[in-house]
Amino acid sequence: MHLPKVIAHRGASQIAPENTLIAFEKAHELGATWIELDVMLTKDNVAIIHHDETFERILGLNQNVQQTPYAQIKDLDAGSWFDKKFASARIPTLAQTLTLCADLGLSINIELKTTEAYAKHTTLKTLEILKQFKFFTPENILFSSQEILALETVQSQAPDYKLGLIADNWPDVNKGLAQNLKLYSLSLHYPMLNQDNIKILHEQGYQVLAFTVNDHSLAEQLFNIGICSVFSDDALLLSRSIL
Repeated sequence: MHLPKVIAHRGASQIAPENTLIAFEKAHELGATWIELDVMLTKDNVAIIHHDETFERILGLNQNVQQTPYAQIKDLDAGSWFDKKFASARIPTLAQTLTLCADLGLSINIELKTTEAYAKHTTLKTLEILKQFKFFTPENILFSSQEILALETVQSQAPDYKLGLIADNWPDVNKGLAQNLKLYSLSLHYPMLNQDNIKILHEQGYQVLAFTVNDHSLAEQLFNIGICSVFSDDALLLSRSIL
């Protein structure tokens, strides 16, 4: 697997509404080869691309994702919160998104955005849908999550796929590394990182990714101390030569 220096965080999400097909298309137009996105399940087990626990920020609908049927949200405006010109944007399904990314040749970091209660179900549904697409292989899909059970489920059901642990702090990193997981990468909040701890993680065999980096000079500093990739919303960062 070859990860680029910059992975488009929820697509090109500084110039288009995050986690929408238009954001993924814009990222591709800017030269991104990898995107990051979030998978969640609705009440009726439809895998959608969405980040928050509720739909309030994106749709103005204060309902929990797992308690909302897909039919209730599928035709709602998911773009005007960002800019009225994106009023036609919708929250896409995972299947719609994989179809687009396969057509564009985009590789994907799939974040399994789930609680422990929904982790196994969310992961199994994601793997079921992914099997329908011949384009996607263990070389162009990276699964990541904060939920250990989600990663364990990928490992048990589809062991060829590479796994990434997401963590905001070192206790969560240490807790994750203590599990029986064959981790490929660690996606860490960039203020946690310095040259010494990156060296230690490299010596243990992990690729280190940093989120969310929207400043060119900060990105360069992180690359200079050994970061593999940064997740970025910034269209300018995506389109610069550090790609």
